[in-house]
Amino acid sequence: MLKKMVHYLSLLTILIGPSIALANDFLLGVGVHPQSFPGGAESLFRQIERLHAQSIRTDYPWYQVEGSKGVYTVPNKEIEDTLNKAIDKNITPIIILGYGNPIYNEKTKNNPRMKPIGEKSVAGFVNYATWASNHFADKDVIFEIWNEWVQGGGGGKKITLSDASLRSYSNLINKTCFAIKNNNRNAKVIIGSTSPFDNKSNFWLRSLITNLDMKCVDGISLHAYHYFPKRKTINAESVVKELDELQNYLHGSGSGKDGIPIPFYITEIGVPGISSARYNDSDIADYFERLIPLLKSKSYIKGVWWYDLIDDGDNKDNIEHNFGLLNVNKMDKPVVNKFISMAKGL
Repeated sequence: MLKKMVHYLSLLTILIGPSIALANDFLLGVGVHPQSFPGGAESLFRQIERLHAQSIRTDYPWYQVEGSKGVYTVPNKEIEDTLNKAIDKNITPIIILGYGNPIYNEKTKNNPRMKPIGEKSVAGFVNYATWASNHFADKDVIFEIWNEWVQGGGGGKKITLSDASLRSYSNLINKTCFAIKNNNRNAKVIIGSTSPFDNKSNFWLRSLITNLDMKCVDGISLHAYHYFPKRKTINAESVVKELDELQNYLHGSGSGKDGIPIPFYITEIGVPGISSARYNDSDIADYFERLIPLLKSKSYIKGVWWYDLIDDGDNKDNIEHNFGLLNVNKMDKPVVNKFISMAKGL
């Protein structure tokens, strides 16, 4: 394990050493869902500009890009318009490649998210990623290979964190990453989207990177949700402590001195403003204000993407409805002013 990790770090140093030196190369972004935003791409983009967001993160679903086998097109007008507007304004997009395609994999009990786990479906995914990277050729974008691979598998975490799952995702990354870079040398590629607060996921992630050709991959995507509705305080310091520990763990015992930090992209982090929580919207804003400078102070953290721009619904008892910077009627929550102030200061 240690020998592989040292080899990985040497490759990573060769590949991304110069970019790591940019200690202030930090993006503050937000997750967006252009297909469902009220008013469409124009309205959404006005909010992005008002926030002074430096980046957005959105889906580019495989099943929408390739509706007929071998025929590729933009997935959705709102998604495409949002991405093009962002690129034109030098707002860096993270483009998530994923979400399965029934042309290649049926939705089954053992594979409910239609992951490309056979060679034919992997080849189909690589072709889709090749088309997408060529579509955005020469643009400064970040491609994320799949979203939360360790979630949503038949049989739960026992299956998704298995050796077979690791081999499948490694195979997908190794083949997809080079296809992307061959078409767009300006693009970055990130992987993972695991939780740093789950020890089993961290072990799986460390095993994953030892099985990859890390000459291609630019960083690790992490979803660092850390809140407890029964507690008033949302602890920003605990998030940073856990990320430091994960950075050290991924280096492996004694191998950190042989390489440089592994770039982390905190692609999802947020707190749901549900009615049953002891904290309130002002507490969430205070947490954000403490959190971002702490994360920015870590040179290995390349950006933070708050999840997400707008509430998904108006049920205050539903966690998934209440992560937005804006409520469902597009009214600001207290965290918006904190976001604007922080983004302007970067």
